[in-house]
Amino acid sequence: MNYIKLATNNENNINDSVINYCIYCYGITKNISKCKINTCDMFWINDKEGTTAGCKNCSIDAIIPGNYFKNILDNHIEKQLGIWFKEGFE
Repeated sequence: MNYIKLATNNENNINDSVINYCIYCYGITKNISKCKINTCDMFWINDKEGTTAGCKNCSIDAIIPGNYFKNILDNHIEKQLGIWFKEGFE
């Protein structure tokens, strides 16, 4: 699955999640702890389709709502974030 749909116009899904994940921060650090972010670590981009979250740490709008990974172990989350990083940033 392409991550763009999850990372675009994601305000409602972000607000429904306690912890969210920045694809770019994961790809750069390879550390899941450093890519977990909450809403205070985000900025918001308004466009004609809705509102998209951006990461204050890296300034990239590649945040995946945490509820997408509900009941999934960290090692599986890391694998998927790595795939998406390669798709979008390498």
